[in-house]
Amino acid sequence: NRPSERIDQPAEIIAVISGLYHATVGKGSRRRSFTAGPGEVVFWPEHAYRLESTIPSAPCRCYYVYFHWPNRNPGLPTMAYDYNRVIRQLVSHLITVRRTSFFWVPHSYVNLWCQAVIMEFIRLSTVIRDPLLVTVIRYTEDHLAGSIELIDLARQVELEPHHFTRKFRQHCGMTPMAYVRRRRGEHAIMQLWQNPELSLETIGRHVGIRDPRHLRRLIREVSSLSIVDIRRHQTP
Repeated sequence: NRPSERIDQPAEIIAVISGLYHATVGKGSRRRSFTAGPGEVVFWPEHAYRLESTIPSAPCRCYYVYFHWPNRNPGLPTMAYDYNRVIRQLVSHLITVRRTSFFWVPHSYVNLWCQAVIMEFIRLSTVIRDPLLVTVIRYTEDHLAGSIELIDLARQVELEPHHFTRKFRQHCGMTPMAYVRRRRGEHAIMQLWQNPELSLETIGRHVGIRDPRHLRRLIREVSSLSIVDIRRHQTP
């Protein structure tokens, strides 16, 4: 098994599906190795030097996404665990659409998916470090179909709502309720892609938005795509 030297590459995210991905980074006294398994996601910034290799007894199968990200957050970790398989689904869908679509796929559509992958990796890497966010994110995912108020989220972490909002914004760059709203939109979009025959009324019941007009506006706000565009590019 001969390692493959990588340098002067664009930014890259690798979602491991099966087997083991092995890489060595740094040189001399800074040299270190790590292995990523199924469910783990590896992030390489632009021009990151590394030696990649596979383990013969566990050949790696994974998805690769290359993108340009000049102003990245320098504090991001190399690896995170995709515990909800969101990155895997996003990357799989993007690759499927690019390979099978009979129509030209707009750059805005591809950029949207790349941005979603990056944002999910940032979210996962933040979750690893902050128990407050772990609690809020889990509560949001568990109660998305119902009513979620700011006081509900603040109560989960035992903080006064104003103080909680300030801390959450510091970590995520948005308010807690803006995060909840975005997650409702992202879940709705995912359901549209996976089940394009579902009505907006049905999807709305799953994501806590009963008004189809409100849901339609939210989907456009989150994705910059129309309902027709999303259904056209559904997952086969």
